[in-house]
Amino acid sequence: QLPAMKDQVRIVLVGDRGVGKTSLIVSLLKEKFDSEVPPMSNEVTVPQDATPETVTTNIVDTSFRVQEELAVANQILLADVVCLVYALDNEASMTRLQTYWMPFIRRSVGGKLKPVLLIGNKSDVSEQQEAARKKRIEQFFTPLMDEFQECETYIECSAKTLKQVSEVFRFAQKAVLYPVAPLYHAKRHELTPAAEHALTRVFKLCDLDCDELLCDDELNGFQSAVFNLPLSDEELKNVKNVIASSCKQGIEDDAVTLSGFFFLNKLFIERGRLETTWAVLRTFGYDDELELAAAYARPPCPVPVDAVAEPSPSAVTFLTRLYNQHDLDGSDALEQQQLEQLFATAPAVPWQRDVLDFATDSDHHTSLNQFLCLWRYLCWLDPAAYLETLAYLGYCLHASSSGDEGSVLDAIQVSRSRRDERAAGVANRDLYVCRLVGRQAAGKTSLLHALAANGSKFLLGGERGRRTAIGTVQTSKGPKYLLIEEYSIDRDQVSVVADDECANMCDVVVVVYDTSDPSSFEDATLLQQHVVSPGPHCIFAAGKADLVAAIQEAVEQPEEYCQQRHLPLPIAVSTQSSEHPPQALFEAVTEKALHPRKFSSNQAANRQAQSLLAPVLTTLGVAALAYVAYRVFRRRTTIS
Repeated sequence: QLPAMKDQVRIVLVGDRGVGKTSLIVSLLKEKFDSEVPPMSNEVTVPQDATPETVTTNIVDTSFRVQEELAVANQILLADVVCLVYALDNEASMTRLQTYWMPFIRRSVGGKLKPVLLIGNKSDVSEQQEAARKKRIEQFFTPLMDEFQECETYIECSAKTLKQVSEVFRFAQKAVLYPVAPLYHAKRHELTPAAEHALTRVFKLCDLDCDELLCDDELNGFQSAVFNLPLSDEELKNVKNVIASSCKQGIEDDAVTLSGFFFLNKLFIERGRLETTWAVLRTFGYDDELELAAAYARPPCPVPVDAVAEPSPSAVTFLTRLYNQHDLDGSDALEQQQLEQLFATAPAVPWQRDVLDFATDSDHHTSLNQFLCLWRYLCWLDPAAYLETLAYLGYCLHASSSGDEGSVLDAIQVSRSRRDERAAGVANRDLYVCRLVGRQAAGKTSLLHALAANGSKFLLGGERGRRTAIGTVQTSKGPKYLLIEEYSIDRDQVSVVADDECANMCDVVVVVYDTSDPSSFEDATLLQQHVVSPGPHCIFAAGKADLVAAIQEAVEQPEEYCQQRHLPLPIAVSTQSSEHPPQALFEAVTEKALHPRKFSSNQAANRQAQSLLAPVLTTLGVAALAYVAYRVFRRRTTIS
């Protein structure tokens, strides 16, 4: 799942006539100089096992002798890297690098920067004294590289003596596999903002004690994660000495600061060891654009419509450890600042925009139970966002250190479909979903608050416009999580409980009525009668049980109604009285969810057939009515 390097590199050689482009290719392949070469070489494919970087390499020659300018421009567009060749004994070919070739390359790629290597051929016949070389650099290459930042380096070589010929193509490979442009601004000699942002995340993920320093143990943890090999005490000392000698704020209390970490990676880049910094970044999930790679953070994770996505045991362990890592005083109460620090490596607190009601400043703390409840809510609501946030927080690094593949998919588990659970009559999940339906002012929202008090703390659903709460409930199978969605509906809005979506997404429907309102239960029975079958259990909740109960205006009183239909008796509940605590309702709901309404596969097939035949039956019914109307019309016409 870690971002991979390219498995193929395409190199194109361009430059003036006679500078030795074809000779360089021939000398590389034959490992000797050939004075007789064609005007242009055919495209060459070098297999991956024949290159130091183990990558298949295509080498493409160009020549204005046999090609039009448009054909050369097209090869530049297709290339991963451009080797711009000039002759060290031909000053005119050096001048044209800036006046013709670099503007031509830019036009060819349409404004997109593509790495360019400046290749000085014929070093065997040019002046090789240091003074002459320095003069060339000052006169041609410094101005050129200042103007065109895609020019990454220059190399002097000789196709005739083979001097540095293989290095030319190795550097070209590395320019593609370990690109410098995303990491380093050559003109300003500093890391790019994107590189600093990515390295800051790496630093924070390795700073396990959250003190903004990397101690020896944390440095070795980082070293082992990236290179699978810890540093010796002497090597650690040498690394810190290098940082301290050149970066005043790089070492603090014998540990590496963020500035020191930046300096170390900048040093690798400036010394041509880009593969080291890229090894770090790819281990932590970054692609060549310094974004978390899709395969790393957003792998496909299909969840059937009637199944439930939940955090896996390894994810719960990781999240618990992450919470404790930031709960420095062990108070089981993260303050807002600590929570923001915990999510500092992610784009945002993932449920922040979904919170409906905010606590007062004095209540801005998060317990471990609340933290885990909110993660379960996120996983249920948006598995993709759940996985991506875990990737940002370093779950993949944790998984790989415990011997797994290191995929964020290990953080999620998907339940059996509700269809299969109902066929078996048993559910083995940790999260169960309830729809709380009934009239407005029946007491539903107060029940959500009661559940949230032992879980999410806040009411959720701001993104969906549906009030929701999640909390923990003790059951015969141990602690479980109950998620309740509130629906305020009238008696004619039965689709919330009657359609297939309810069967697919819900385990228990709780119909709430107001015991003090004599007209409330009649509406509740109409909702209960429309609950989809096969589908969720249905339970009546007698809300506001602390008030004086009214005689209901329904044909049957609540207890009689339930007994006649073999339904559970209504559960009296009140958030204002300890005599009828909401927790009793939550426990009853969750126990029901543990044992789904059992039905046979024939019932399911019949239901599916009914849904398929419904349009046909409707059409036939309309046709029959039309036929009857026609016969009546004909009869009246005949009589008259």
